[in-house]
Amino acid sequence: MPDNLIQVILHGIAKPAVTDLGYMPAFKDSMSDGQVAELASFLRSQFAPGKPAWTDLAATVGRIRQTIAR
Repeated sequence: MPDNLIQVILHGIAKPAVTDLGYMPAFKDSMSDGQVAELASFLRSQFAPGKPAWTDLAATVGRIRQTIAR
């Protein structure tokens, strides 16, 4: 399931587990569902090439985005 990766892309990393990991800004307000889906798809193929591609990523991003309080 791509949910964790999508959450990180949308919400960023404000408090990393250790400082060596660094911080990442949230992209929920600057990337569309399609852009987040494309990024997640790219990361999956780049870093898990032996794993099957995730499907319906844009719908998954939309579902997760709906849970974000504005």
